[in-house]
Amino acid sequence: GRVLQFTGGVPRNTYHDFLANDDHAIAWGTRTGEANGKKLSVRFVHIQRIRDGKIVESWMFTDDQYNVDDFYS
Repeated sequence: GRVLQFTGGVPRNTYHDFLANDDHAIAWGTRTGEANGKKLSVRFVHIQRIRDGKIVESWMFTDDQYNVDDFYS
């Protein structure tokens, strides 16, 4: 919610692939956006660990953390 308020509804995720089994779900994609005169364009992998049908841990990795930090600062 706060990210959407800060960015006016951006960024946008484009998903390229999903992989999943009983223990993990993985999404690979691209996140782009423009807000407050700043641009965001990064590739990401989002990994979630699943136990008893619920997400219990979540990690997100990008190819340009400096771009992410600048965009949200």
